[in-house]
Amino acid sequence: CSGINAEWPLRPGDEDESKAKLAALLPKVDADGDGDIDETELKNWIKLQIMDYVQKDAQNALPNEDTDKDGVVTWEEYVTNTFGEQYLKREGGEDDGKDDGKVDDDDDDDETYARYVKRDKQRFQLADQDDDMKLTFEEFTAFLHPEEFEHMADVVIAETMEDMDENQDGKISLSEYVGEMENDDDDDDDEDWLEREKKSFQENKDKDHDGYLSKEELAAWIVPSEINYSLEEAQHLIEKADTNKDGVLSYQEVIEHHEVFVGSQATDYGRILHEEL
Repeated sequence: CSGINAEWPLRPGDEDESKAKLAALLPKVDADGDGDIDETELKNWIKLQIMDYVQKDAQNALPNEDTDKDGVVTWEEYVTNTFGEQYLKREGGEDDGKDDGKVDDDDDDDETYARYVKRDKQRFQLADQDDDMKLTFEEFTAFLHPEEFEHMADVVIAETMEDMDENQDGKISLSEYVGEMENDDDDDDDEDWLEREKKSFQENKDKDHDGYLSKEELAAWIVPSEINYSLEEAQHLIEKADTNKDGVLSYQEVIEHHEVFVGSQATDYGRILHEEL
């Protein structure tokens, strides 16, 4: 999921203030005002926090990309601001005059940037729903955070495949799936994680059991995961804080487990407890 991934640390003496602010927040989460927070209410609240972060991120980024301040971001503006005008010229087939036949680190960097330009153009075009090669604020938001928009699923799948498929054979092996963690045998927690992920790969994700994830198998894993994140987070919080196991959270249960909520997307990892409610 998108959003900040670092918790806001509680300083000595902050715990009581954190609890008080969390208590003041709960009526906003409790949509029907019955004094309990159920799975749906918590899921909807978490999704709201995610989208709030996404919107703010786009609002902060837009002025840097919208060079002429007309309220939209053109492809030319994005490439020029992000990669440099020379990559816009290269994309258009113009010679930048730098091809001297030598291969050096700069050439490697050029190829890397050129690859990212091509990748971002695919994302840009999918976000650009009216096909004018200009992104409105809503389209720009989907471009920055495709994982939060269902119509951007194809690019999320394609980029995930590109990132994980190290040998570029169009499928993801078990070793590519677990990545560098496979070689880390020093940490018991890492070892447990590795075994769980291997089991998940072999039993759940690799549907045809051929030892690889195809594009279709990757989509079956990635897309529901992105869409259902808010639900999964809500279920996780209820599991952690529902002391009497009645399936809902009382205000008291939330306060008693405040540290779980400060470390979750429900409070944007504590950010909203540091702002005026």
